[in-house]
Amino acid sequence: MVQSRVCKRLWMWHSAEESEHCSTWRNGASLLCARDGILRGNYRVWRDDFSPHFRPSQHEASLSRQWLRDNQALFSPVAQAA
Repeated sequence: MVQSRVCKRLWMWHSAEESEHCSTWRNGASLLCARDGILRGNYRVWRDDFSPHFRPSQHEASLSRQWLRDNQALFSPVAQAA
């Protein structure tokens, strides 16, 4: 009798942990593969990087410039752009 209760509790614990584990994987897959996820949402931008005609100056960089201005105390430039 006691053994069956212990087994039942262990099974319930295992089932709860397993379902939590599955939802974690499902959420991670959604984060990566959803329409605005990390992979699918940035695919076109990444694809442009590998184009033989890629030029960084043709892409919007205002967020990068803003980040550099906001965090300039955290780094020192090695060289200035010409």
